[in-house]
Amino acid sequence: MRIWSSLRWRALALARACGYRGNPRLFGVEVPLALVPSRIILGQLDACSYEAKEARFIRAYLPPGAEVLELGASLGIVSSIILGRRPARLVSYEAVGPLAAVARQVVAHNHPAAPWELVHCAVADEGADLFHGQSPAPHPVQHVVGGPHQVGRGIH
Repeated sequence: MRIWSSLRWRALALARACGYRGNPRLFGVEVPLALVPSRIILGQLDACSYEAKEARFIRAYLPPGAEVLELGASLGIVSSIILGRRPARLVSYEAVGPLAAVARQVVAHNHPAAPWELVHCAVADEGADLFHGQSPAPHPVQHVVGGPHQVGRGIH
């Protein structure tokens, strides 16, 4: 797998140096090139290394039909990977405004009619004055995705 990623990245890096402007695609998610925030992230997308551990974890453990809470939507790539698993519902939180805007566009590009809600706010301990968006979802959520070391089941 790493050899394939290395070859793919080298080929795409050479093609991009020669003017190739195609959208990066990884784990079944297409990211419009205009939304990629930096050359470093573009390289990671071309190499299929951006959020790769999370993508493998989701594919291995997230059952179709689950209700999912994602903390940190970032560019919307993991959100799109989750939506590719056909959850009953996905609620994503993102604290950074520009990233929330990108996430909305990436998800709309890949899953325009998906059961997805993006809440723009920060999640913090009690007493922290960080809440800037809508109220949290009132329904119980079965899975939390924020990386393999941050996953819990039965969160209510």
